[in-house]
Amino acid sequence: MLIDYEKVLSDLCQPLIKQTLSICDQAIKDASVTKDQIDGIILVGGSTKLNAVRTSVKEFFEQEPLTKLDPDCVVAYGAALQAHQLTFGTDTLLLDVIPISLGIETMGGIVEVIIPRNSPIPIRMAQDFTTYENGQTAISIHVVQGEREFVKDCRSLAQFTLIGIPPMLAGAARIRLTFSIDADSLNI
Repeated sequence: MLIDYEKVLSDLCQPLIKQTLSICDQAIKDASVTKDQIDGIILVGGSTKLNAVRTSVKEFFEQEPLTKLDPDCVVAYGAALQAHQLTFGTDTLLLDVIPISLGIETMGGIVEVIIPRNSPIPIRMAQDFTTYENGQTAISIHVVQGEREFVKDCRSLAQFTLIGIPPMLAGAARIRLTFSIDADSLNI
């Protein structure tokens, strides 16, 4: 019996290819461009050498991906271009952005986004919260990362308890939570 290993590998990769193209579609929407405004598709990483990946990319973008660049070296090449631009300057503006929204858990396990994805770095955003019980002297803060509505579907980054809130009626205490992100770290 003759096994077509390329077909078997292609079939195994299809869920990952579909997921990757879904991310590409979201990136296109986030950039407010259309596929026909994209001049070229550069493939990055060894898996892009697979015919199944190249065929799917061609069908999705309705153009042939650029294959003259080695997908194993293209990230290093891009980093070298960025270093050159930072050293010698350029007319091109590149912004570093938050790739995934940051927020906190609120009542009912709902995510309250503090910094939405694609916000340029550095960024500092604050939001006021309040107590939900009379006489409450502490509040739990659960920081999450993700695009989903529910905390259970997002990634937990940190949890801590803020203590020492003066006992007041529910909703009377005001707590300002500030997220500050620079190129090196997130501070809460």
